[in-house]
Amino acid sequence: MSPNLNEARDAWRQTLSERLNLLLDVMVASGGEPYEFEDIRRGLEQQGVTLSRSRWLYMRDGTGATVTDERLLTALANFFGVNPAYLNDFDTEIPERIEKQLKSLKTLREKRVKKFAARSLKGVSPEKFQAIARILDEDD
Repeated sequence: MSPNLNEARDAWRQTLSERLNLLLDVMVASGGEPYEFEDIRRGLEQQGVTLSRSRWLYMRDGTGATVTDERLLTALANFFGVNPAYLNDFDTEIPERIEKQLKSLKTLREKRVKKFAARSLKGVSPEKFQAIARILDEDD
C-alpha cells in the first residue's frame, strides 16, 4: 500500500473521530446528557443500521479500520441532526449550529477552569490570580 494512501486513510480516520467527538461534546454543551453507546445504537437501529460497540469505539478513537460506509455515516449524521455531508465529505464546513454550540462549550469549560483555579488558589495574591486569569483568557 502506498504511503499516500496510508496517510489519506489516517487523515480520514482522524477527521471522522474529531467530528464524532465534536458532535458528542455539542450535545453536552447544549444542556443535554451525554449520549451513551446504547442511545446511539438504538437510534441507528431505528434507521435500519447496526453498529457494534467495538466499531463505535474505534471510530471515536480514530483507530482500526477506515469507516467509509455511507449508510452508517448518514445514519449517524441523522441521529445527531446534522447534514449527512458533515460525516461523509470532509470538505464540508462545520454546521453553524455546531459552531455556535462549540463556542458555548468553550466558554463553559473556561468558566469551570476559572472556578477550579479560584478554589484551588486560595491564599494567592490578587495580582498573581489576575495574571493567571489573563493567561486563561488568552485564545489558543
